[in-house]
Amino acid sequence: MCKLSNSLTFYCFLFIVGFCTHVFAQPKTDLTAPFAFENGDRVLFVGNSLIENDVQFGYLELALTTRWPNRNLTFRNIGWSGDNVFGDARSYVTTPPTPYELLMQQITEAKPTVVFVAYGGIEAQEGEEGLPRFKQGLNQLIDKIDQLGAKTILVSPIPLLVSPSESVSQKNSALETYGSVIEQIAKARNKRFINVFRPILEAGKQSVITENGVHLNATGYYHLATFLEKGLGWTARNEGITLDV
Repeated sequence: MCKLSNSLTFYCFLFIVGFCTHVFAQPKTDLTAPFAFENGDRVLFVGNSLIENDVQFGYLELALTTRWPNRNLTFRNIGWSGDNVFGDARSYVTTPPTPYELLMQQITEAKPTVVFVAYGGIEAQEGEEGLPRFKQGLNQLIDKIDQLGAKTILVSPIPLLVSPSESVSQKNSALETYGSVIEQIAKARNKRFINVFRPILEAGKQSVITENGVHLNATGYYHLATFLEKGLGWTARNEGITLDV
């Protein structure tokens, strides 16, 4: 009887392990192929002011929908100025949920199938000392997205585009370092990564693409959208665009 009980326990254990592996394991993505949306994809943007301020212009959504006009894409933007991977800027309440719980709740309620994650700009202010905590928080965030069965697309921070100085150089170096860490995590977890740091830096040398050296203007978001398209493996558009700014 004891042997039978042990056998049942063993096979139940194997069943549970197999079931969990099937449910939570993410299929390995071919990152060399251009990204393709599925019909009915629910696209979520999460991050700091880089994401939040896009709602003024809508170029990110415009770029994605015009590339895939028949895929019935829907969008939700839960960007929050000053936010980090722990949702600390979302602390407008002093009772539950906590800022982090609120971030997790907002992601869950959006029921996303694709999530663009753009953090690191605020965390870079902590320098190298803040890297371990940032890595922990970003991995936890990816874990949450994986649990929802959604695809994660990681986006680097953008540079400061203000008058050159030693302080600005140091801050941009930190921002680029955090971008490199995001790229490392993306490679380790087989996630797409789009590095917009250098492209934005170069675009800023050609025209005014920010409002104050920190936040992108309409032209800046148009450039950001084109860099995201390129990062997703899509060919460049042939048409031009005129912006009223």
